[in-house]
Amino acid sequence: MMKHITVYLLFACIPVMAADFPELKGWEPAGQVTVYDADNLWEYINGAAEQFIAYGFERLLSKDISREQLVVTVDIYDMGSVLNAFGMFSLEKPDTPVLEIGGGGVVSPPYQCLLYKDRFYVKINTYEGEFTESSGRELLEALAESLPGRSGIPDEIGLLPEKDRAAGSEGYARESFLGLSRLNNCLYARYENKNTYQIFIMLLSEQEAESLWKDLESGWENRSVRGDRILVRSIPYRGMVGIKPWRGKLIGVADIQSEKELIKLLRSLE
Repeated sequence: MMKHITVYLLFACIPVMAADFPELKGWEPAGQVTVYDADNLWEYINGAAEQFIAYGFERLLSKDISREQLVVTVDIYDMGSVLNAFGMFSLEKPDTPVLEIGGGGVVSPPYQCLLYKDRFYVKINTYEGEFTESSGRELLEALAESLPGRSGIPDEIGLLPEKDRAAGSEGYARESFLGLSRLNNCLYARYENKNTYQIFIMLLSEQEAESLWKDLESGWENRSVRGDRILVRSIPYRGMVGIKPWRGKLIGVADIQSEKELIKLLRSLE
């Protein structure tokens, strides 16, 4: 009896969730909406589920839609926050220009389009037919218009220095930035001047930043340069990384071979 009750409740919930899938003008449904959460996401994307869950995944709505000869699968991931959605988008997007659609979009003809807007990360894959640049962009624009929430990039990106920042290189690592387990909640971007390097900001409260600093002091090298507190260490095959307190948070520079240059760059980040 209990098994029958559980099945009934499961199917009773699906129509309510399915109603959340946006209406897209000019596209026809080619299947039902399938709903996944953190407990069963692995059934759909197997080993990739772990990465999504690490970025705060809450729910996925997946549906096939069609127009003329094109059938696509639209996967709408609710990542819980705009920063998490941006993080997944920046992690998975190809190294191509980002379109100003929603928070950002990428069309990769003939088979895939990506988009994030507010807390939603969207992946579109062709099932039959092929995308063109124009049809892909049109679908992304329709989705961005239909999804709730605000468009635009996360406000936190404004914390990153603008000078020498490579366009489209921004990203967000929720866990283990640079492969270091204690570097979490890191907003980062690539910078190009005489050297190519990364600048990252750890999005922590002032209390969390001070606590982490004390923890890192035991394993990193401590440098005091004209009043600046700086911690540095090397990462195999990557070079040097260093951090310092900054506006109640921690700011860092990575992928520099010379400690002298690393400290110079850190001290310039005012």
